[in-house]
Amino acid sequence: MSEDVSSFQIAISTGYHEYPEQPPYSPGMLHPEYSFNPQTLINGANNAYEGVRNALRLSQLDIKNYGKKDWNPLGEIINPGDLVVLKPNFVRDFRETQPGDGDCLITHGSIIRAVLDFVFIAIKGNGRIVIADAPQNDADFNMIRQMTGLDEIQLF
Repeated sequence: MSEDVSSFQIAISTGYHEYPEQPPYSPGMLHPEYSFNPQTLINGANNAYEGVRNALRLSQLDIKNYGKKDWNPLGEIINPGDLVVLKPNFVRDFRETQPGDGDCLITHGSIIRAVLDFVFIAIKGNGRIVIADAPQNDADFNMIRQMTGLDEIQLF
């Protein structure tokens, strides 16, 4: 059985070149749909958050509500009460060719945080969000948690 690929959309958001350095990777500006206390915003820009948000907008998801408090771009596929599993890319915590640079091997925590915020909007406080992955067996999962800021994101 083949799927009709004409119903799929791809959005590419460009121009966001840096990851923020400190978790929990809150956005740097208050967007109408932001579900958390405005005091949690970071000082400065969070280009990763803006890139994820822009990709959702470019995908035309809930476009009629874009720029409004009720914008819920994942609301057509995620419902209140759902169990949502987010599977980032946690290959391992090190890279043999360039020690200390794991960005090419794991999804940066700022991307995870932005996606989690939009999942949170979709479940409307009623549901469960699980981050699950299986890194290579030579990976140090505690180091991956530290590199991605998962503990700080979880506490948020």
